[in-house]
Amino acid sequence: MADIAPLLELHKNNATALRTEIAPAWVEDAPYRGTASILWSCVVALAACVYSTLHLNIPAPGRMGYWPVFWKKTGWVFTVLFAPEVVLVVACGEFLKARWLQCKLRALNSSEPKAGDVSLRYCFFVVMGGLKVLVGDLITEAELKGSAELRKLFRDSTAVLSPEGVVQLARLGHMLNVADTTIDDRSKASIVQKFVVLTQVFWLLLHCIVRLAQGLPLALLEVHISVHIVVAGFMYAFWLQKPLDVVEGMILDRRPWESALMLMVELAIYKHSELYLYRRFPTEEPVVVDSKKELQDFYFGDLIEKQVKAMKWVALPSTGGCLEADEVLPSGIGFKGRRQTADISPTQLARLDGIASVLGDVEQGNSHTGSGFLILPVLYGGIHLFAWNFPFVTENEMMFWKISCITVMTGTVLVTPVVILLDRHCTGTQRERLWFIPIAICFLYIFARVFIVVESFISLRGERIGVFLSPPWLQNFPHV
Repeated sequence: MADIAPLLELHKNNATALRTEIAPAWVEDAPYRGTASILWSCVVALAACVYSTLHLNIPAPGRMGYWPVFWKKTGWVFTVLFAPEVVLVVACGEFLKARWLQCKLRALNSSEPKAGDVSLRYCFFVVMGGLKVLVGDLITEAELKGSAELRKLFRDSTAVLSPEGVVQLARLGHMLNVADTTIDDRSKASIVQKFVVLTQVFWLLLHCIVRLAQGLPLALLEVHISVHIVVAGFMYAFWLQKPLDVVEGMILDRRPWESALMLMVELAIYKHSELYLYRRFPTEEPVVVDSKKELQDFYFGDLIEKQVKAMKWVALPSTGGCLEADEVLPSGIGFKGRRQTADISPTQLARLDGIASVLGDVEQGNSHTGSGFLILPVLYGGIHLFAWNFPFVTENEMMFWKISCITVMTGTVLVTPVVILLDRHCTGTQRERLWFIPIAICFLYIFARVFIVVESFISLRGERIGVFLSPPWLQNFPHV
C-alpha cells in the first residue's frame, strides 16, 4: 500500500502533473479516495446495472425449477456484463412489441363502450409469456414426436399465448382482460430497491461529470462503468412497466374461444400457406358423401387467390383417415400446399372441424426487429475509444485496448457479409475450407469483449494520481 496524500497536496493545483504522474499499484483511502473505494463504488454500480435492471420473461413450461431459472439469469447477467447493448436491443424490442399490442387492443377495444383501457403493464405481461392455456387434448403424441419445435412449443401440454394470438382472439370478440393488480401480485418489483440502485448509479455518474468539469482525469474503470450506467438507464426506461421476476403465468379458461385455439394449434403444426378454407360455388348447401369410395367433384373457391378449382368434398369417419391433396373436409378445410396424402388422426379431425368458423379471420402478426444489433456495438466500442490517449501500464495493453474497441465496433458489421458471401458465392467444398473465417471473427470478437471488461479493472494498478483526487462534498453525497 502507498499513501499519495503528500504527492496530491503538492500537485493538486498542477493539472499537468495530475494527468501524467502515475500512482502506485495500490493507493490507501485516507484522506483521499483510494483504490479500494474506487473499486467498491464501481463494483456496486456495475452490480446494480447488471443484476437489478434485468426484467426476464416468465420461464417456459417445464423450466420453472430453481436451477433452470438460476442458469438462465446467470447467462443474462454475463450478457449484460460483456455486451450490455445486446440486452438494450432486447428491451427496446419488447417495449415496441408491447406498444404494438397496446395499440392493436385499444383499436379493437374502442368498439366496446364499457370496455376499460388496455395498460402497458398488461401488454408487457403478455409479451413476457404470462398467458397460458392447456392444449394436451388438442395435439397427439405422434405430432409431438415428429417435431422438436412442437415439443418445445407445447411443453408439458401447455401453450403460451403470443401477442399476435391475443390480438387474433380480440378480433374474434374474445378480449382477455387481466387486472394490473393481479399482475402486480405476481411481480417482485421493489420501490426501495430501485431507489437504492438509482441513488448509487446517480452518485457515480455525477462523480464522473463533476471530475470532467473540474479537469480531473477519470479512471478507465469509471469510463467503462459510465457506459453501463447509460445503457442501464435506457433499459430501465424501456422496462419501466414490465413486471419483475414473475415465475409463473396464468392458466386461462379456453372454453369461450376453443375454436380459435384449435386454429392456433393447427397453424403451429402446419405452415400457414398449407392450411386453406374453401367455399362451395355456387352457394348451395354442400353434399357430404358418406364414404371416400363415392367421391363427388365440386367446384370450390380459393379465398386467398380468388380462384375456382375442382376439388373433392369427402367425409372422414370420427376415427380419422387419409386426405388426398385434392380433397376437402366438410368443414371446408384442405391442405392446398401438399402434394401427398395427409394422415388425419381423430384429434386432428376434431381440430379441423372446430376451426372453420375462425379461419377466415386470421391475419399475420407483426415482428419487431431493427438495426440495433449493428448500431449499438459501434457506439459501445466508440465510447471506450474515448480512452485512446489514456496511460496504460504496458504498451501491449494499450495496443490490445485499441484493437479490442475497434473489433467490437466492426465485428457485427463484418460477420454478416462474410457469412452471406460464403453462403451465396462459394461452393460446398469452398465453404468447408473457409468455415474457420466466421468462427475466427467470432472468437476475436468474444476476446475483445472480455478484454475490455478485464482491462477496465486491472488498469487501476497504474492510474494517474489525479484519479484519486476528489471534491470532498462528493464523498459526503449519500451513496453505498
